[in-house]
Amino acid sequence: MAANKVKDVRATLCTDAKKARETRMWNDANALALSARLTTKEMAKKIIETWLEAEVDQSEIQNIKMIKDY
Repeated sequence: MAANKVKDVRATLCTDAKKARETRMWNDANALALSARLTTKEMAKKIIETWLEAEVDQSEIQNIKMIKDY
């Protein structure tokens, strides 16, 4: 939550690869947070790979701009 107080940071906590992909696609998240308690090393690798490979859905950019400017 503290990271999102920094200008232009859109951080997200991802507990699985599906959420990692969706937060990149729909929210253009640019900071990734993982739980050390809930995430195994193997799962962390999968989440990170998925998050890095996901592309932003360009149709969502306008929504992101509206939230940013609010």
